[in-house]
Parts: sequence; structure tokens; C-alpha cells
Amino acid sequence: MSFRELRDATEILRSLGYPRLISIENFRTSNFTLIAEIVTWIVQKFDSNTRLPRHLDNETERVMFIKGVSSAITVSSISLKSRRSPSD
Repeated sequence: MSFRELRDATEILRSLGYPRLISIENFRTSNFTLIAEIVTWIVQKFDSNTRLPRHLDNETERVMFIKGVSSAITVSSISLKSRRSPSD
């Protein structure tokens, strides 16, 4: 993501009431744990009954998390690109 996209994303999270202060510096390196925390918060905003995996220690658990998020937000007609990016 570009600096501008990161700045906009952090501002949007702040305006939506995300409970933690997010810095652009958090995204200098891959930070799946933070992304998972943000995505979980967003999904919980849509449906507080959604259960997502909490343990994200290995690739299989992360894949299951992304699949869970994808299926949870499908009903809200939100587009989620759940493919792996070439840089990961």
C-alpha cells in the first residue's frame, strides 16, 4: 500500500471508532496479527455473533481465518480480495 492509502486507512479506522491507535509505522513490515485484529473488529461491527478463529500461529490457521472472514462478510455484499499477494 502507498503512504497515502495507509494514512487514509488509519484515519478511517480512527473515525469509525477503532479502539486502538494505529500508526503508519505498524505497516512498514508484514503485520498479519494487526490486520487480523482490525478485520475481526470490522466483522464484529457487522455481526457480533460471528465466531472467527483466534489462533493464527501458522499458515493453515491464517487461511482458515481468511475463509471465515470471507464467508462472514459475503452476506453484506462487501468485496474482499482474499488471494495472496505476490509480495507475501
